[in-house]
Amino acid sequence: MQSFPLRIYAHSQALRRLIKPSSRLKKICPVLYFSDPQISYTRDYSKDTGGSSQEENSKTEADNDTSSNTGERVNVKELLQGAQEMEMPRHPHKCSDYDKFCLVYLGKYPSMAETPDFVKLKFLVKVIYSLTYQMFSAKLKGVAQLNTTYDYIVVGAGSSGAVIANRLSEDPGISVLLVEAGGSEYGNEDISTPIKVAAVENTKDDWAFYTVSQKYSHQMKQDQKSFWPRGKVLGGSSSINYLAYVRGSRYDYDNWEKEGCTGWSYKDILPYYLKIEDMQAPRLYDSDYHSRGGYLGVSEVRNTPLPEIYKQAAHEIGIEHVDLNGENQIGFSYMQSSMKNGERSNTAKAYLRPVINRPNLHISINTFVTKVLLDGKKAIGVEVIKGNRKLNLYANKEVILSAGAINSPVILMLSGIGPKNHLTKLKIPVVADLPVGENLQDHYQIFMKFLINKPYSPTSDATASLWNKLQYHILGKGVMTSSGLEGHIFGRMTDRRKTEPQYPDYQLEFLSSAQDDGFIDNGLPLNHNKSVIKLLQKRSSSMEFTVVTIQQHPKCTGYVRLQSTDPFDYPEIDPNYLCEYDDVKPLLSGIRIMRKLEKTKAFKEIGATYNRLDFKGICDTEEFDSDEYWECIIRYWGMTGYHPASTCRMGLKTDPTSVVDPQLRVKGISGLRVADASVMRHLTSGNTNAPCIMIGEKAADLIRGKDTSMAKYLIRQSLVSLPLSLNIGGGNSYQSDAHSKYLKPNNGVNRSKVLFYEITNKTVSRKKYIQQMISRFRSSRIINDAAYPVIDDQVKWATDTRVEVNANINATYYYIVVGTGSSGAVIANRLSEDPEVSVLLVEAGCFEYGNEDISSPIKAAAVENTKDDWSFYTVSQKYSHQMKQDQAFLSTIQKSFNWKCEYIF
Repeated sequence: MQSFPLRIYAHSQALRRLIKPSSRLKKICPVLYFSDPQISYTRDYSKDTGGSSQEENSKTEADNDTSSNTGERVNVKELLQGAQEMEMPRHPHKCSDYDKFCLVYLGKYPSMAETPDFVKLKFLVKVIYSLTYQMFSAKLKGVAQLNTTYDYIVVGAGSSGAVIANRLSEDPGISVLLVEAGGSEYGNEDISTPIKVAAVENTKDDWAFYTVSQKYSHQMKQDQKSFWPRGKVLGGSSSINYLAYVRGSRYDYDNWEKEGCTGWSYKDILPYYLKIEDMQAPRLYDSDYHSRGGYLGVSEVRNTPLPEIYKQAAHEIGIEHVDLNGENQIGFSYMQSSMKNGERSNTAKAYLRPVINRPNLHISINTFVTKVLLDGKKAIGVEVIKGNRKLNLYANKEVILSAGAINSPVILMLSGIGPKNHLTKLKIPVVADLPVGENLQDHYQIFMKFLINKPYSPTSDATASLWNKLQYHILGKGVMTSSGLEGHIFGRMTDRRKTEPQYPDYQLEFLSSAQDDGFIDNGLPLNHNKSVIKLLQKRSSSMEFTVVTIQQHPKCTGYVRLQSTDPFDYPEIDPNYLCEYDDVKPLLSGIRIMRKLEKTKAFKEIGATYNRLDFKGICDTEEFDSDEYWECIIRYWGMTGYHPASTCRMGLKTDPTSVVDPQLRVKGISGLRVADASVMRHLTSGNTNAPCIMIGEKAADLIRGKDTSMAKYLIRQSLVSLPLSLNIGGGNSYQSDAHSKYLKPNNGVNRSKVLFYEITNKTVSRKKYIQQMISRFRSSRIINDAAYPVIDDQVKWATDTRVEVNANINATYYYIVVGTGSSGAVIANRLSEDPEVSVLLVEAGCFEYGNEDISSPIKAAAVENTKDDWSFYTVSQKYSHQMKQDQAFLSTIQKSFNWKCEYIF
């Protein structure tokens, strides 16, 4: 019987595969040796070769027979029991740990094809989870003593707050405290798994709000109340949402600026979206509207055959294929998700984990903020409850509320900032009379299911199968790498008002997962009446998909208000859904498009037919397919779109409906800002997570008083001439003829004249050149937080889309430093600290990015005797080197002749 050794590289997407034994691997990885998994295992605590340990390192040679291994022996039954009882995160907390950590099963095990069942393999996977948790639990549970005072306190580690904390702490001289009411995202493995999105809602990681009873909708919900999940965990709602990455329409932001939100037009916020993004879809790499190298992974999801069918059906009725985050949002688009390597890319993973070891950044979880501390009209800190103790934490500079569209207004009102009449009734002293909690907006949506005759839809049973779990956890592939959403259509009503901005009126989302019995029982918590659940189960199917019709710009607004002065009492939430017929009309328009899709050849080929929602006593008296029928269905079956916003609305200081100004400062209060969905002037078109991340990026710049978005924007523009020089000294001066309207100098100062000058007689493709510039930008950002590329010289695009890489240098400098090595780079850095001094730094070799081995310590030997090495030889040695060729010694000094440069990306 054939056997195989199972190698599982935990958490490294590049290595998630089955491989053969490797002696080299054993030397660089901490190894766990398993004997028969039914008996026991032995754990070796040896460290990787580059580290040190307080305990003596031990080395054990791998052997198929592990019975002679020594180490800690543990009863596996006890281990498995512990694995089932504990919450086991799948991730260690640093990316560098991913590649160092491996699990090795060396016992003989029958091949999968010949195994009667997968019981043993399933057991092994559980053991691996347990061991992963044990090995990294110390790091996950690290505790730092809170200071009493910080420069900045950010409340809420969600879609905006995590971003702000990351950016503010880029300055090592600034101290930042990030406060989160929930716990770590590692406490719930389902968070990172896209298909498990529904399992995260209504758990300890969810605030689980309910609205008041709705007068005009929600007839099928218990007490006509809408269930509102909101993230109460690191990453906030980016940890529990359906991963849709939708920026919104350019007309949304232009309308914001038109109404007084200066600096928030589309041309102002697009660079921030480019700064955020690390696009994973190859077909969008060269798009002017997308970027690579940002913190947030964005992937295009097509896990089933259905997206192509959706696309073809849309084409048949005249709807073009577009990039919904590109030039035009109107049309059909594949789903773009905040996901990377098959896993959720929330702001905790993207923005916090990479910088969690910054000494100037403290993150306090399970810390409940009760109010903002005020000294007159100035915010000086926050009052929190942590570990059943009340603490006062103080901010030297500012307090930033990023607690979300529900909790940010609640905290403000508890602090005496809000509507005077409301606060007076609760006997809360009024510090600032502002419309906090008013203007609440939310998208309203309805699920429309389609039965099909092909087994294309992921089912509850399929996602729970062992094979799919192994595909996902070991290979990072399969149906579990998607939330189920695989497409969008955005459109406008034909009878819309001419005065309306040209943003879309409705959105159709295509959910490919089947809403079968398992979904109805254990899926999204929708607060349905129990009788309704039984009706839905009668018409459920494992072969179906759902079209979610979503209204985009509601005319009805609601409110968030306090129910008492107790900060632990949930607020009163009333979105006032469908109070006007104008809010029903976009939904009717979306349904009419849905009905047209049903008649297309593409839908008919898979037997797609609408699975009706009218039952006895429920919309059964109206004529089917009439507007009256659909309005009844909309009001009965509709629900929240999960996008509350605008409760601390942004606007002019003179605008009576606004709470914050365009700088996000709370009006009348110094040292206090709000930055999250609550500041949106109006709801954006589509899902709101991406706009919240953008708000966080822009807020960080507003707080710091600088614009860091422009370099990334320049790099991604195919029509703009790109620079060869990097402003290492930290200047933020931008010049561009083609795109000057997008670029704003930061104080007009270019503090450094340092040029990295590269001479080459080679031509490189435009794509590779752009990739070089992205890579250089990323490095300059890491080396110096304020360093961004500066256009000092232009390059000329050839008609064959290849670029001649040349730059002009000045004839005279104050200082010329020859060699960018260990001394020269330091000298150039220090001399250029004086903005009046010009420095030329000259290097015979290439940029270090041409060889990725340079940055990897273990690859040191691989860099020698390459293009990046001078490769000198001594003369023959008389008294030594007898074993060397000609008794000469190879002296490696890193360098590369420019005409040998190869650009590798």
